Amino acid sequence: MTQKTIQFTTSTSRLAAFAIACVLPAVAGAATPSVEAVRVIECGASDARCPAVVTGVAVSADGGTIAAASDDHSVRVWDAATGEMRTRLTGHGDWVRAVALSPDGGLLASGANDHSMCLWNTSSGERLFKVPNLGCAVAAVSFHPNSQHLAVAGFSERLHIVNTSTG
Repeated sequence: MTQKTIQFTTSTSRLAAFAIACVLPAVAGAATPSVEAVRVIECGASDARCPAVVTGVAVSADGGTIAAASDDHSVRVWDAATGEMRTRLTGHGDWVRAVALSPDGGLLASGANDHSMCLWNTSSGERLFKVPNLGCAVAAVSFHPNSQHLAVAGFSERLHIVNTSTG
């Protein structure tokens, strides 16, 4: 078996992750690997009209929890080992686009098209607070490693930093 090496210059280093994931098999002449899902979790429907569409996903640092944002204005939380749904979080008025789990797994943040961000207790499903008017649809939420702050971004020039204790 011949080993092939690809080198990246400084100008292309930002594309390295993309290249490795998408281009490397073609460049290296390797066959595309066969990939199979380990587990498929059905999101189900919030009503009889149509199934929920997953619009964002997060996995806890310990791998035990999976959360999915959806177009039915909710977030579903599952046990990753069993696939059993733990809870369905509702509180947004439009598509939920973004979801994040805190490093310790105790908090979940969700952001939606309704310009709001919610913070939830992952275990109880209780909504701890809602930041109602961020001025734009929320596209991304991300916890600081200490779980005390949360970065929230949307379709604007602003990045909001939210204190997870006070909102």
